Amino acid sequence: MNGKTPFSVCIQQFFRDYLEQQKGCTANTLDSYSVTFSQFISFLGPNRVNGLVIEQLEKDEVLAFMKHLKTKGLSDGSCNIRLAHIKSFARYITANVPSALENCRQILCIAQRKTVKKPPVSISMEAVKAITHAPDIRTKEGLRHAAIISLLYDSACRVEELIGLTIADVSLGSHPRIHVFGKGRKHRLIPISPKAARLLEQYIQKFKLYNPDSLLFESRSGGKMTRQGVNYILKKYTSMIRQDDADIIDPDISVHPHIMRHAKATHLVDSGKVSLKDVRDFLGHESVVTTEIYLSSNPEHTRKAIEDASNTLCIPKAGTYTKKEKESLEEFLKTRRL
Repeated sequence: MNGKTPFSVCIQQFFRDYLEQQKGCTANTLDSYSVTFSQFISFLGPNRVNGLVIEQLEKDEVLAFMKHLKTKGLSDGSCNIRLAHIKSFARYITANVPSALENCRQILCIAQRKTVKKPPVSISMEAVKAITHAPDIRTKEGLRHAAIISLLYDSACRVEELIGLTIADVSLGSHPRIHVFGKGRKHRLIPISPKAARLLEQYIQKFKLYNPDSLLFESRSGGKMTRQGVNYILKKYTSMIRQDDADIIDPDISVHPHIMRHAKATHLVDSGKVSLKDVRDFLGHESVVTTEIYLSSNPEHTRKAIEDASNTLCIPKAGTYTKKEKESLEEFLKTRRL
């Protein structure tokens, strides 16, 4: 790049040359970046963007954009993601447009917002069972919905991973599992329960899904399902359950696909039968530190762990000294006085 490069050209080259070619970002990552810069360009407005060169992009405009996002209701975490995207762009410009170095350096110095770390929102095992059993599997639609919900929980897949599964990714032999190509372009084999496997087998047979390259779950129009489509299915059955029994699912919780992932992880950790490292690999986390958030999501589990640990301590009971031992100890202490 040369100096005085139009801002719009820099954006296109950032996406094409850096994100797509150099980093090999996934479609979901590209979509996230696209949302950020679409919002940023919309915020700047056509009068500012038209004719804008990269050297003119200022720190104050980025700060104003962050403030604007907060007024639109975005959380601090979401604002930090938007800022990280813009900083990534600034680093790219720093390496390619020396004349924009100072402005980009100032943008890179913008501090992220402090966020309050909260344990992930989850739902009980009772709630999960109610949701997975809600669809009427005697109908084709009910069977499809039951298969989607059961696999979503059983595998703890991210919704993007679920809707990207093909028939070839499903193995229903003696050790049923699915093959997932997930976040960070990582492959992992996820074991699923025999019950979920049987439901998937019924679904595949009912819908005659024999082409290995076919999507496991298609939309009604025959294309790839969307996140909104999966979310709609969960909302549908959650609403049905709440009408029948309002106490099964916490009324303050909005049940969406990622909560099923949180629920599975929480239930695995709470069981005490699966190591944190195994849960990390199961979820596809980069670090076990990420997985540790599930340790604090259940106060009852924490209480029990503290009690169990206390029971292993060898604390002498009061009054275990005999009278002779007490007198001997007192005499010993007297010899140590000044």
